[in-house]
Amino acid sequence: MRTGRLVAASLWAVLALAGPAFTQIAVEWELLPETSGDNLDVPYDRTEVKARDYRLAVGLPMVLSTSEVDGEEAPVMILTHSAFYSRKYLDVANWPEYSLDSDGDFRLELSESSDKLISFGYTASLAKTFSPRWSALGIAGFTYAGVEPDKYRVGDMGLATGVAAMHSWTSGWTLGLGLYYSRLTGSSMLLPLVLVQHQTERSALSITVPGDIAYWYHPNPRASVGLLAQLQGDMYTFVGQRVNQYDRGGQLESTDNKVGLAYSSLTLGPAVRVPLGQGFAAVVRCGVAMARRYQYWLMDEQEALRYAAHPDYVPLTGRDYSGDKVEFPIDTSAFLKVSLGLGL
Repeated sequence: MRTGRLVAASLWAVLALAGPAFTQIAVEWELLPETSGDNLDVPYDRTEVKARDYRLAVGLPMVLSTSEVDGEEAPVMILTHSAFYSRKYLDVANWPEYSLDSDGDFRLELSESSDKLISFGYTASLAKTFSPRWSALGIAGFTYAGVEPDKYRVGDMGLATGVAAMHSWTSGWTLGLGLYYSRLTGSSMLLPLVLVQHQTERSALSITVPGDIAYWYHPNPRASVGLLAQLQGDMYTFVGQRVNQYDRGGQLESTDNKVGLAYSSLTLGPAVRVPLGQGFAAVVRCGVAMARRYQYWLMDEQEALRYAAHPDYVPLTGRDYSGDKVEFPIDTSAFLKVSLGLGL
């Protein structure tokens, strides 16, 4: 590989951490059918969760500077603008709720809900090549996640920031290491960034942890087949919904805490990409959705919401749940995802 091409390849590899290396517009639809937890105790033995996600994503890179290397013009600094909007419908059936009636007795009720989870975000990533083998990336952006019809509030936004350093070899392999702070797992966390990328005439491998893992094989110009894994999640704030917090002894510990829903899922399965002409393509994915997180969170305390303690708790539930986290361990399920767009 000539030096100029190596510079460009290294820079495009860095961009895989934060957004597309070319203009991209995509409309996506994803379905995770109804599923329940496996071998659950009361009160979760009948709870089911179904998710539908509609997503619009846009990416636009801007070459800020270039340099001539070995007679070739190569980009050395690129600013990429990335934005998305997601509307997720989360249908929950037979969810256990506990309350005190007018006589002061503790009771259990099974409820149903269909929450509209809204999230959107913007990220600006600046990639810079310092030499034919070394590049760096800086990421700065935000995400908002809430529940309709709540009003948008600046205080409910989360940061999406990170840095990474990349090294490329003449063999075509690229390795990157860095740090990334986001709510990708459902909670705000500082996570290690690992990127591995390799490309040949007929195949392409891209590993971005956390985030995406993709292997594509191109048998002919009419279609590509691949194996993809993707982690998606956020912390959705229920504005106006606040609860009291109790310890295991039933004593009031804190009051008026804002509630959030930590939701995330990891999908894995085969994929097919079919070019539609003029740069447009369709991608169909299926497989399994696993490691799904559905947990209620105390936003002010930055800890999990726990069940309140009460003497009547055990007769209702079959065991003492007081002090346990309010979460639902969703079982592994199938999923289907369809994407249409430019630059896929």
